[in-house]
Amino acid sequence: MLAPQGFVDASTLGQLVSIFQKVTSSFKTMSTGDKLRNGIESMSSSLGPSSSVDSVMLAFRMGDYQAALKRADGLPKTTHDYLFFRGSVLHKLGKLDDALMSLDRAAIMEGLNKKQMAHNYLALGMVLRDKGMTDEAVLCFEESMKHHPDQGSHFRAVSTAWLLGGIRPADAVQRAQVSVNLENRLQVSAPDSLDMSLCESVSVLAWAHAVNTKDEWEVGKLERECRALLDVTNKPAAGLVYFSFAKAYLALGKLAQSAESFEKAARAEPQGNYGRWSQEALEAMPQPAAAAK
Repeated sequence: MLAPQGFVDASTLGQLVSIFQKVTSSFKTMSTGDKLRNGIESMSSSLGPSSSVDSVMLAFRMGDYQAALKRADGLPKTTHDYLFFRGSVLHKLGKLDDALMSLDRAAIMEGLNKKQMAHNYLALGMVLRDKGMTDEAVLCFEESMKHHPDQGSHFRAVSTAWLLGGIRPADAVQRAQVSVNLENRLQVSAPDSLDMSLCESVSVLAWAHAVNTKDEWEVGKLERECRALLDVTNKPAAGLVYFSFAKAYLALGKLAQSAESFEKAARAEPQGNYGRWSQEALEAMPQPAAAAK
Protein backbone atom coordinates (compact mmCIF):
# COMPACT_ATOMS: atom_id res chain seq x y z
CA MET A 1 0.00 0.00 0.00
CA LEU A 2 1.37 3.38 -0.98
CA ALA A 3 1.51 6.00 1.74
CA PRO A 4 -0.63 9.11 1.06
CA GLN A 5 1.21 12.13 -0.22
CA GLY A 6 3.05 14.03 2.46
CA PHE A 7 3.98 11.01 4.59
CA VAL A 8 7.56 10.74 5.74
CA ASP A 9 9.95 8.13 4.37
CA ALA A 10 12.78 6.17 5.94
CA SER A 11 14.95 9.27 6.15
CA THR A 12 12.92 10.40 9.15
CA LEU A 13 14.36 7.66 11.34
CA GLY A 14 17.08 10.06 12.45
CA GLN A 15 14.40 12.58 13.38
CA LEU A 16 12.63 9.97 15.47
CA VAL A 17 15.84 9.14 17.29
CA SER A 18 16.24 12.85 17.97
CA ILE A 19 12.68 12.99 19.30
CA PHE A 20 13.29 10.14 21.72
CA GLN A 21 16.52 11.75 22.88
CA LYS A 22 14.70 15.03 23.46
CA VAL A 23 11.73 13.66 25.34
CA THR A 24 13.84 11.38 27.52
CA SER A 25 16.71 13.78 28.20
CA SER A 26 14.98 15.11 31.29
CA PHE A 27 15.25 11.71 32.92
CA LYS A 28 19.06 11.94 32.84
CA THR A 29 18.94 14.83 35.30
CA MET A 30 16.79 12.97 37.83
CA SER A 31 18.34 11.90 41.07
CA THR A 32 18.64 8.19 41.78
CA GLY A 33 15.80 8.51 44.27
CA ASP A 34 13.56 10.14 41.66
CA LYS A 35 14.31 7.38 39.19
CA LEU A 36 13.42 4.76 41.77
CA ARG A 37 10.20 6.53 42.65
CA ASN A 38 9.13 7.31 39.09
CA GLY A 39 10.88 4.71 36.96
CA ILE A 40 10.19 1.16 36.00
CA GLU A 41 12.48 -0.18 38.74
CA SER A 42 10.11 1.16 41.42
CA MET A 43 7.26 -1.12 40.32
CA SER A 44 7.83 -4.33 42.28
CA SER A 45 4.52 -5.57 43.70
CA SER A 46 3.11 -8.75 42.13
CA LEU A 47 -0.43 -9.96 41.67
CA GLY A 48 0.68 -13.53 41.01
CA PRO A 49 -1.33 -15.71 38.61
CA SER A 50 -3.91 -12.99 37.93
CA SER A 51 -1.23 -10.82 36.33
CA SER A 52 -1.48 -11.95 32.73
CA VAL A 53 -1.67 -9.92 29.55
CA ASP A 54 -5.35 -10.90 29.29
CA SER A 55 -6.07 -9.61 32.79
CA VAL A 56 -4.31 -6.32 32.02
CA MET A 57 -6.30 -5.91 28.82
CA LEU A 58 -9.57 -6.74 30.60
CA ALA A 59 -9.00 -4.04 33.23
CA PHE A 60 -7.91 -1.63 30.50
CA ARG A 61 -11.04 -2.31 28.46
CA MET A 62 -13.17 -1.70 31.56
CA GLY A 63 -11.49 1.68 32.04
CA ASP A 64 -10.06 0.65 35.41
CA TYR A 65 -6.56 1.91 34.69
CA GLN A 66 -5.44 1.76 38.32
CA ALA A 67 -6.20 -1.98 38.35
CA ALA A 68 -4.60 -2.39 34.93
CA LEU A 69 -1.41 -0.76 36.21
CA LYS A 70 -1.24 -3.14 39.19
CA ARG A 71 -1.81 -6.11 36.92
CA ALA A 72 0.80 -4.91 34.43
CA ASP A 73 3.24 -4.66 37.31
CA GLY A 74 2.76 -8.39 37.88
CA LEU A 75 4.14 -9.21 34.44
CA PRO A 76 7.82 -10.26 34.13
CA LYS A 77 9.83 -7.05 34.31
CA THR A 78 12.23 -7.95 31.50
CA THR A 79 9.52 -8.46 28.88
CA HIS A 80 8.15 -6.21 26.18
CA ASP A 81 4.62 -6.84 27.48
CA TYR A 82 5.50 -5.34 30.85
CA LEU A 83 7.08 -2.20 29.40
CA PHE A 84 4.47 -1.68 26.70
CA PHE A 85 1.36 -2.26 28.81
CA ARG A 86 2.71 -0.31 31.75
CA GLY A 87 3.52 2.63 29.50
CA SER A 88 0.14 2.49 27.80
CA VAL A 89 -1.72 2.47 31.12
CA LEU A 90 0.41 5.28 32.56
CA HIS A 91 -0.48 7.33 29.48
CA LYS A 92 -4.17 6.88 30.18
CA LEU A 93 -3.64 7.90 33.81
CA GLY A 94 -1.97 11.12 32.65
CA LYS A 95 1.50 10.18 33.92
CA LEU A 96 3.08 11.14 30.62
CA ASP A 97 6.77 11.30 31.54
CA ASP A 98 6.63 7.91 33.25
CA ALA A 99 4.76 6.53 30.24
CA LEU A 100 7.47 7.82 27.89
CA MET A 101 10.17 6.20 29.99
CA SER A 102 8.50 2.80 29.84
CA LEU A 103 7.49 2.96 26.17
CA ASP A 104 10.91 4.22 25.12
CA ARG A 105 12.50 1.17 26.72
CA ALA A 106 9.95 -1.09 25.03
CA ALA A 107 10.71 0.43 21.63
CA ILE A 108 14.44 -0.34 21.75
CA MET A 109 14.12 -3.98 22.76
CA GLU A 110 15.64 -6.46 20.32
CA GLY A 111 13.70 -9.06 18.39
CA LEU A 112 10.42 -7.18 18.06
CA ASN A 113 8.07 -8.07 15.21
CA LYS A 114 6.40 -5.54 12.91
CA LYS A 115 3.16 -5.53 14.89
CA GLN A 116 4.99 -4.79 18.13
CA MET A 117 6.97 -2.02 16.45
CA ALA A 118 3.75 -0.50 15.10
CA HIS A 119 2.14 -0.61 18.54
CA ASN A 120 5.23 0.94 20.13
CA TYR A 121 5.34 3.91 17.76
CA LEU A 122 1.58 4.40 18.02
CA ALA A 123 1.70 4.41 21.84
CA LEU A 124 4.69 6.77 21.89
CA GLY A 125 2.93 9.09 19.49
CA MET A 126 -0.17 9.21 21.67
CA VAL A 127 1.89 10.29 24.67
CA LEU A 128 3.69 12.94 22.62
CA ARG A 129 0.33 14.12 21.29
CA ASP A 130 -0.98 14.58 24.81
CA LYS A 131 2.18 16.48 25.75
CA GLY A 132 1.37 18.96 22.96
CA MET A 133 4.27 17.78 20.78
CA THR A 134 2.12 17.50 17.66
CA ASP A 135 4.83 17.31 14.99
CA GLU A 136 6.80 14.71 16.90
CA ALA A 137 3.65 12.69 17.54
CA VAL A 138 2.75 12.67 13.85
CA LEU A 139 6.22 11.43 12.96
CA CYS A 140 5.72 8.51 15.35
CA PHE A 141 2.28 7.72 13.91
CA GLU A 142 3.65 7.76 10.37
CA GLU A 143 6.51 5.48 11.39
CA SER A 144 3.92 3.16 12.92
CA MET A 145 2.13 3.01 9.57
CA LYS A 146 5.22 1.57 7.91
CA HIS A 147 5.17 -1.45 10.20
CA HIS A 148 1.41 -2.09 9.95
CA PRO A 149 0.10 -0.08 6.97
CA ASP A 150 -3.34 -1.71 6.72
CA GLN A 151 -4.53 -0.63 10.17
CA GLY A 152 -6.64 2.48 10.52
CA SER A 153 -5.59 3.48 14.03
CA HIS A 154 -2.40 5.25 12.86
CA PHE A 155 -4.33 7.47 10.44
CA ARG A 156 -6.98 8.19 13.08
CA ALA A 157 -4.26 9.16 15.54
CA VAL A 158 -2.74 11.63 13.08
CA SER A 159 -6.16 13.21 12.64
CA THR A 160 -6.69 13.59 16.40
CA ALA A 161 -3.22 15.11 16.79
CA TRP A 162 -3.97 17.81 14.23
CA LEU A 163 -7.46 18.43 15.62
CA LEU A 164 -6.21 18.75 19.19
CA GLY A 165 -3.41 20.99 17.94
CA GLY A 166 -5.89 23.18 16.06
CA ILE A 167 -4.10 22.75 12.72
CA ARG A 168 -4.63 21.22 9.26
CA PRO A 169 -8.37 20.47 9.54
CA ALA A 170 -8.71 19.49 5.86
CA ASP A 171 -5.85 17.02 6.20
CA ALA A 172 -7.46 15.73 9.40
CA VAL A 173 -10.57 14.88 7.39
CA GLN A 174 -8.47 13.06 4.80
CA ARG A 175 -6.58 10.98 7.36
CA ALA A 176 -9.77 10.13 9.26
CA GLN A 177 -11.44 9.03 6.01
CA VAL A 178 -8.49 6.76 5.22
CA SER A 179 -8.88 5.27 8.69
CA VAL A 180 -12.60 4.64 8.14
CA ASN A 181 -11.93 3.04 4.75
CA LEU A 182 -9.31 0.68 6.21
CA GLU A 183 -11.48 -0.25 9.17
CA ASN A 184 -14.42 -0.91 6.86
CA ARG A 185 -12.31 -3.39 4.91
CA LEU A 186 -11.42 -5.18 8.14
CA GLN A 187 -15.08 -5.27 9.16
CA VAL A 188 -15.97 -6.91 5.84
CA SER A 189 -13.37 -9.60 6.40
CA ALA A 190 -14.42 -10.12 10.03
CA PRO A 191 -18.10 -9.06 10.29
CA ASP A 192 -18.57 -10.59 13.75
CA SER A 193 -15.66 -8.64 15.21
CA LEU A 194 -16.36 -6.61 18.35
CA ASP A 195 -13.47 -4.29 17.55
CA MET A 196 -14.46 -0.67 18.15
CA SER A 197 -11.85 0.77 15.80
CA LEU A 198 -14.37 1.54 13.07
CA CYS A 199 -16.63 3.35 15.53
CA GLU A 200 -13.67 5.37 16.81
CA SER A 201 -12.61 6.30 13.28
CA VAL A 202 -16.14 7.38 12.31
CA SER A 203 -16.35 9.61 15.38
CA VAL A 204 -13.02 11.27 14.60
CA LEU A 205 -14.15 11.80 11.01
CA ALA A 206 -17.24 13.57 12.35
CA TRP A 207 -15.06 15.78 14.54
CA ALA A 208 -12.83 16.64 11.58
CA HIS A 209 -15.80 17.43 9.34
CA ALA A 210 -17.31 19.68 12.00
CA VAL A 211 -14.08 21.66 12.31
CA ASN A 212 -13.31 21.81 8.60
CA THR A 213 -16.68 22.08 6.86
CA LYS A 214 -19.20 22.90 9.65
CA ASP A 215 -21.40 20.27 7.99
CA GLU A 216 -24.03 19.57 10.64
CA TRP A 217 -25.87 17.05 8.46
CA GLU A 218 -22.71 14.98 7.92
CA VAL A 219 -21.91 14.99 11.63
CA GLY A 220 -25.42 13.79 12.44
CA LYS A 221 -25.19 11.02 9.84
CA LEU A 222 -21.87 9.84 11.24
CA GLU A 223 -23.24 9.89 14.77
CA ARG A 224 -26.09 7.62 13.71
CA GLU A 225 -23.53 5.24 12.21
CA CYS A 226 -21.63 5.24 15.49
CA ARG A 227 -24.71 4.38 17.52
CA ALA A 228 -25.03 1.13 15.59
CA LEU A 229 -21.38 0.26 16.26
CA LEU A 230 -20.88 1.51 19.80
CA ASP A 231 -19.90 -0.99 22.49
CA VAL A 232 -20.26 0.92 25.75
CA THR A 233 -18.40 -1.80 27.68
CA ASN A 234 -15.20 -0.83 25.84
CA LYS A 235 -14.50 2.22 28.00
CA PRO A 236 -11.37 3.63 26.28
CA ALA A 237 -13.04 3.48 22.87
CA ALA A 238 -16.33 4.87 24.19
CA GLY A 239 -14.42 7.72 25.81
CA LEU A 240 -12.86 8.70 22.48
CA VAL A 241 -16.16 8.36 20.61
CA TYR A 242 -18.12 10.55 23.03
CA PHE A 243 -15.26 13.05 23.29
CA SER A 244 -15.02 13.32 19.49
CA PHE A 245 -18.72 14.06 19.11
CA ALA A 246 -18.55 16.53 21.98
CA LYS A 247 -15.77 18.37 20.15
CA ALA A 248 -17.71 18.13 16.89
CA TYR A 249 -20.84 19.70 18.36
CA LEU A 250 -18.74 22.32 20.10
CA ALA A 251 -17.24 23.27 16.72
CA LEU A 252 -20.78 23.52 15.33
CA GLY A 253 -21.89 25.77 18.21
CA LYS A 254 -24.30 23.13 19.55
CA LEU A 255 -23.42 23.61 23.19
CA ALA A 256 -26.18 21.49 24.73
CA GLN A 257 -25.35 18.51 22.53
CA SER A 258 -21.66 19.05 23.16
CA ALA A 259 -22.18 19.09 26.93
CA GLU A 260 -24.24 15.91 26.76
CA SER A 261 -21.45 14.09 24.90
CA PHE A 262 -18.78 15.47 27.25
CA GLU A 263 -20.82 14.12 30.18
CA LYS A 264 -21.00 10.69 28.54
CA ALA A 265 -17.24 10.69 27.94
CA ALA A 266 -16.57 11.71 31.55
CA ARG A 267 -18.77 8.87 32.82
CA ALA A 268 -17.34 6.31 30.38
CA GLU A 269 -13.69 6.93 31.22
CA PRO A 270 -13.34 8.88 34.48
CA GLN A 271 -9.74 7.69 35.01
CA GLY A 272 -8.67 8.25 31.41
CA ASN A 273 -7.55 11.18 29.31
CA TYR A 274 -10.77 11.65 27.34
CA GLY A 275 -12.83 11.53 30.53
CA ARG A 276 -10.57 14.03 32.29
CA TRP A 277 -10.54 16.39 29.33
CA SER A 278 -14.33 16.13 29.08
CA GLN A 279 -14.78 16.97 32.75
CA GLU A 280 -12.49 19.97 32.34
CA ALA A 281 -14.50 21.09 29.30
CA LEU A 282 -17.75 20.81 31.23
CA GLU A 283 -16.38 22.88 34.09
CA ALA A 284 -15.27 25.56 31.61
CA MET A 285 -18.66 25.74 29.89
CA PRO A 286 -21.20 28.44 30.78
CA GLN A 287 -23.49 26.86 33.36
CA PRO A 288 -26.77 27.27 31.44
CA ALA A 289 -25.27 25.61 28.34
CA ALA A 290 -23.75 22.76 30.33
CA ALA A 291 -27.00 22.13 32.18
CA ALA A 292 -29.23 22.29 29.11
CA LYS A 293 -30.66 19.06 27.71
